[in-house]
Amino acid sequence: NLTFGEGTDSNECYAELVPEVEVDWSSQGRSASFSSCGLCGKSAIRLLELRGVPKLDNTSRWLPEQVVVALPDTLKAQQDLFAQTGASHGCGLFDANGSLLSIAEDVGRHNALDKLLGQRARVPEYIEKGKVIGLSGRVSIEMMQKVVMSGVPVVVSVGAPTQLAVQMAQRFG
Repeated sequence: NLTFGEGTDSNECYAELVPEVEVDWSSQGRSASFSSCGLCGKSAIRLLELRGVPKLDNTSRWLPEQVVVALPDTLKAQQDLFAQTGASHGCGLFDANGSLLSIAEDVGRHNALDKLLGQRARVPEYIEKGKVIGLSGRVSIEMMQKVVMSGVPVVVSVGAPTQLAVQMAQRFG
């Protein structure tokens, strides 16, 4: 059961597991870490394995090249916080025509993506039409995991991906 906090500005989400779900909490342990990627604090690399990955649309040629090339500029033009401060990351959810459906900004690129995926989860139209995520910064494996698990089949970024992010993308198509 998933419920959201009251009001449009709420940033709370409550999850209640059904009794049939058994969680091995001991496998969720983390040690101290100073990395924002979330990997270094994991107690074992096996814990990074994804389960229940949605089927991604990996058919070819549904996304025109000109849409991909235009996405970074389209995203930047809508980044109001970046325009004011020059110090924020942006993430945008786009349809297959390159139309911006939703945008989120934050000083942290991971937080901006979390905000965007939260917006997407709350709007059924975004889940149906949101086929591309545009990012203003570097793509880490943790960010790629989030995108894969969200079911969005394409990531376009201004920054370079890490090698592990590329491997994650290749692995899940």
